Amino acid sequence: MVASSRSIWGIHLGFEIGTGTAVAIPVGHTVVTGATQLSGKTTTLEGLIARSGRRAIAFVTKRAEGSLLEGHRLPPYFKERADWRFVESIIEATMREKNRIIRASIIKASRGARNLAGVLNNVERRLTGKKQARGFEADMYLQLSEYLKIVIPQIDRLPYTKTLKLETGLNVMDLAAYSTEVQALVIRSVLEWIYENENEVISIIPEAWEMLPQKRSSPVMLAAESLIRKGGASKNYLYLDSQDLAGIQKDIVRQCQVWILGVQREMNEVKRTLSHIPAGVGKPKAEDVMQLGKGEFFACFGREVHKVYVQPAWLDEDHAQEVAVGGLPLPEPPVKAKTFFLNEEHELRDSVAAMAHIDEQLDEEESTVTEAEAKALDTSNALLREENKRLEEKIDAMREIVADLQRVAPAPALKVGDTVADKYVNLPTDERIYQMVKARLTQEAPGILKLITSKSEIHIEVQRHTIEARSDTLLGACALLIHEGFFDSFQTGGATLSLLKTRGISTAPPNIYPPLNELVGKGFLYKDGKNGFKAVEGMKDSIIVKRHAA
Repeated sequence: MVASSRSIWGIHLGFEIGTGTAVAIPVGHTVVTGATQLSGKTTTLEGLIARSGRRAIAFVTKRAEGSLLEGHRLPPYFKERADWRFVESIIEATMREKNRIIRASIIKASRGARNLAGVLNNVERRLTGKKQARGFEADMYLQLSEYLKIVIPQIDRLPYTKTLKLETGLNVMDLAAYSTEVQALVIRSVLEWIYENENEVISIIPEAWEMLPQKRSSPVMLAAESLIRKGGASKNYLYLDSQDLAGIQKDIVRQCQVWILGVQREMNEVKRTLSHIPAGVGKPKAEDVMQLGKGEFFACFGREVHKVYVQPAWLDEDHAQEVAVGGLPLPEPPVKAKTFFLNEEHELRDSVAAMAHIDEQLDEEESTVTEAEAKALDTSNALLREENKRLEEKIDAMREIVADLQRVAPAPALKVGDTVADKYVNLPTDERIYQMVKARLTQEAPGILKLITSKSEIHIEVQRHTIEARSDTLLGACALLIHEGFFDSFQTGGATLSLLKTRGISTAPPNIYPPLNELVGKGFLYKDGKNGFKAVEGMKDSIIVKRHAA
């Protein structure tokens, strides 16, 4: 084994490529960059947090994010503010551009307000009250009103907590189901809490180019500036996670003491990466950065630069050191079973939200329908609520499984020669978990477990449905739309009804869903709770249109 050295003042990062010497980085504000899926940024962050001995909090902001999900799960934490700087940052985050032209209007609207709803009330009074704003000022208030109407309903639906308790190790706040604007509000609240109440906490800012943008403000910026400039006294530090450096606010970046720079493919970004390596030391060439492998980084701090293989949290030191000196191939990470359940929960939660939205729309339309239409509406509502309840029960069951997985002790670090259950990754979720549990039991209790396998056969009889309907009925009209290609892309029930109205077929909105659902049941359409209905490939040819002379 290659000799290694240890630093007592920092966090073990990994081993220098070529020599196998151990490399530790100072404890401080840190930026980790690299091309997504090619560099291993998340593995780097997980390893640093695991070896830091500190509490940390990370935020999941992307759908189907398979990383940083193995910590203690926390509900979103949010605290309302209504000062004009905060309101202005929300507007700029929503517009995705800097806009100081309405600052005076924001200052006036924020006076006396305790929350964003209060700001919106002030704006509405200026638009409709006795002293109505006129001309340019009215235009500014109208803009402000529309921006707040985007954000406030999302906050109202956010199931947030007003207290924040960080557990030992990594804490994870899952925000993937919410818009970027709401994600920013929650992250800002958490950073403010940590600055005011905590010590020795590492906060990981995901997608730093989006949360801390260079050319505009954001709610996260206000809190991050306070934490990165003053948080060192309480040993609270920021870790910035970003694909590149181009879009990150430079005042924030300049406060970082440690730079962990991964592979880049675009030449301009390579140049920016090299420009941040300290002067007076031997800088790598552009091709060195472009040829970095997964898990390989240039670690820069003080006047030191090291090309390092970062040790993953799930890999033992001997193995990681052998990889660094080229004695072993790059290992694959272990399968995270818990991640599969969390991604499944995201999909189910989307379905529940879509069903609830349709349910709300139907409830709003009840007052305008006839008695016959009301009965059809009640039936549709009952089916929707039953489906909603079923999905919520499934989510609860998934959460219980995830909670059980969180209580299980972590798997031991991989040793040389160990195998990884990656052969199960492409299997369906239920089958994948079954195979993983079976393999674990086979390994740990071979004496009491007997597996009996048998080869089964499945015979499938395909049933062709025939629908006879006139084109002046809802069912027939919808079938004709499939034949004409209207459903070749996703279409909502509302869009379908609008087209039918142009052909002289008019009905109450709820009545369009029974024929569409019947076509789903017979295999002509399939339904996505978020996007609507789409034709099943190949079924268009199964619709026979008979045209008769009038």
